[in-house]
Amino acid sequence: MLFQLHIVAIKEGAPHPIECKSWNKCRLQYHRSYTPVLHYLNPPVVYSDMLVELNFDPKSTTSLIEDLASDEMPFINAKIAGSRIDFEDNVSHETYMSHWWENSVRGRVGDQPPSENQPIEMLWETGHAIKHLTRNWHCSYDMSDCYEVRTVPSITSLSEHSGYLTGGQNLTVTGSGFGNGGVITATLDGVACEVSSHGATGFACTVGAKDEASLTDTPRAGEHGVRRRTIDGDNWRDVDRWYDLDLDDPADLFDEGVTVEHALALQYEGWYNVENYHTNHYYAWFVAPATTRYRFYAVCDDDCAVKLGLTAGSADEPTTILDVHRSADKRWAWAEQDGVSRVSEWYDLTEGEEYYLEGEH
Repeated sequence: MLFQLHIVAIKEGAPHPIECKSWNKCRLQYHRSYTPVLHYLNPPVVYSDMLVELNFDPKSTTSLIEDLASDEMPFINAKIAGSRIDFEDNVSHETYMSHWWENSVRGRVGDQPPSENQPIEMLWETGHAIKHLTRNWHCSYDMSDCYEVRTVPSITSLSEHSGYLTGGQNLTVTGSGFGNGGVITATLDGVACEVSSHGATGFACTVGAKDEASLTDTPRAGEHGVRRRTIDGDNWRDVDRWYDLDLDDPADLFDEGVTVEHALALQYEGWYNVENYHTNHYYAWFVAPATTRYRFYAVCDDDCAVKLGLTAGSADEPTTILDVHRSADKRWAWAEQDGVSRVSEWYDLTEGEEYYLEGEH
């Protein structure tokens, strides 16, 4: 906070302002140098046992840290709704953190009951970090739904992956977050699955009948989330060959010793500064919340692209709407840098319709 000092002398009952010859000598500046700032959690929608990334600025607190024991971290802990995030495999007493700069650490979320909004906190030796009010707060487009962290149930496995049009099949769903005492409703390919029992780690239901067979090998909108394909070539150092790889050819990737992982993501943002020769592809459906014009924004530290299916319900031949090269990361998020646009053109989309959305970084 910045204060400007003004002095008024009273002479013979009348005020006489005293002029400051040098404005910076009449200025008081208040710094919270030893209060870290918690920027945000990535992603802000989480489920039990999920790996997340915490972004923060320790300020000058790092200068107070010394002689940590082998079982200590530079900070004390971080919690979601009072449940600790486990950093054991990712942060140690030797983890370096830059002062007055955005740092990131990764940890695993503890057991979380589903909730529309949960608080997040981070504790240091000097006390709790303050929260960055704009980056740590997430809202819908019309500001009617806002939250710090949202916790959701997760499904890890199904007892069956095929069934009959006549229905009647018993299905066991395994996951987390189902034992909070609420009512569970389930559908399978649009057909109701009547829940007979449920607990913290799953539920059982009976599948109803269906008029037509399910579609296969066809991209279609599912539940919340983004499918993320990670291509990891960190142990490989043939730079020229990397740019010649066919990233859509599993045989080519396998021959070169590049690993591919498919996983669930809950937003399009990747983790910061992971490793070299590492690319993420994101696949999802964007459901337009209102009938209006939309434009999309992308930022990355090297190269990234965004593709949009302009025909609702179709994933065929999406249009590249953004192609960004070596743009600064989002801490300097302006619309254009060095002639590179980071904001797409406007597109007219219809409320409730599903539009295929693909990202690459």
